[in-house]
Amino acid sequence: MVSPELNNVIEWIPKLWNHLNQFLETHSSSDVTIGPRLFSSCPMDVNGSEVWFTDLWNYSIVPYVVETTREGIQMYGKRTPFTDPTDWVIETY
Repeated sequence: MVSPELNNVIEWIPKLWNHLNQFLETHSSSDVTIGPRLFSSCPMDVNGSEVWFTDLWNYSIVPYVVETTREGIQMYGKRTPFTDPTDWVIETY
């Protein structure tokens, strides 16, 4: 049986993935969206998933989103007001 805390993690990851891809499409293009494989290595325990996510967020997702957004704004211009995806992560984590 999956604990409620782990179930929350399992339900949250696809929401995060969707939110990030919407952000990337808005500020760049659908060509730079993130595939689900990035999230497939999430450990199936709450403590392990926190460490895993923190590393993934800080060392993979944030650098990718920053660079992709910078390039997207240079290429397409600013299309909508910028809302930092970190705010969403903090609010929903």
